[in-house]
Amino acid sequence: MNLLNLFTYVIPIAICIILPIFIIVTHFQIKSLNKAVTSFNKGDRSNALEILSKLVKSPIKNVKANAYITRERIYFYSRDFELSLRDLLQAIKLRPKTINDVYSFALSYHILGEPERALKYFLRAVELQPNVGISYENLAWFYYLTGKYDKAIENFEKAISMGSTNSVYRSLGITYAKIGDYKKSEEYLKKALDAEPEKPSTHIYFSYLKRKTNDIKLAKEYALKAIELNKNNFDGYKNLAEVNLAEDDYDGFYKNLEIFLEKINFVTNGEDFNDEVYDKVKDNEKFKELIAKTKVIKFKDLGIEIDDKKILNGKFLV
Repeated sequence: MNLLNLFTYVIPIAICIILPIFIIVTHFQIKSLNKAVTSFNKGDRSNALEILSKLVKSPIKNVKANAYITRERIYFYSRDFELSLRDLLQAIKLRPKTINDVYSFALSYHILGEPERALKYFLRAVELQPNVGISYENLAWFYYLTGKYDKAIENFEKAISMGSTNSVYRSLGITYAKIGDYKKSEEYLKKALDAEPEKPSTHIYFSYLKRKTNDIKLAKEYALKAIELNKNNFDGYKNLAEVNLAEDDYDGFYKNLEIFLEKINFVTNGEDFNDEVYDKVKDNEKFKELIAKTKVIKFKDLGIEIDDKKILNGKFLV
């Protein structure tokens, strides 16, 4: 067979055979990715991980990378932070780094008690996408989590000026509630709820607001709705426990607090019991025993090393 025949007949025929197979395989593997996410959202973590353990072996590089990043999110929300970070590192070896990777590292560092490292990533995201609202929204969320509410509001408002809406409304709602501006808090949370009525976090924030304004009945309704919308969201149980405590339902408080502590396995940065509602039980032996049993995890406890400079530098797909 001469070279002309190779290019004229053989290669086009091979492409016609291989390309449809590639498209079909990719299609079914993407469906499997979606199935894994659905399984996790329904509470079937083991089935989701079983599906993804097969997809990370895919011969198709893009599918493999997406499987790692999907599994990374599941590990993250399941609080297996070491496995989450390992999968994130695998994903960025297989495809160009993205802005979402920056946020994943940033949030992991914050949760694991490395705020200085987290801030570097959030600021890098602003450098990479200075004209995109999500960059400022995520930076604002960092400031919120570290209690710098004025800076949080400043950056949330910047995000709104760039077109961000629903999630920023939700974030501004809880931020204003934290500083005691309940009127503005309600204004923003109503906007968030109108736009996305099925978001559990909006119901949690509304529950917090109503508890702070002594509308305990409505606070409980929002708390129960948040759990109904997502039983995996451990924050919902902590919030409901706080509502129980506000209404002097100590059995309900301990029941939901124990569910929360069981789901989180350990306490990370930002998960505290400093709300004034805990004054009711801070000297209670049962409460002290529960908190004493709770483990705290930091980044240094993980058996993993990450070269921040290498990750933050270089090209990004933005």
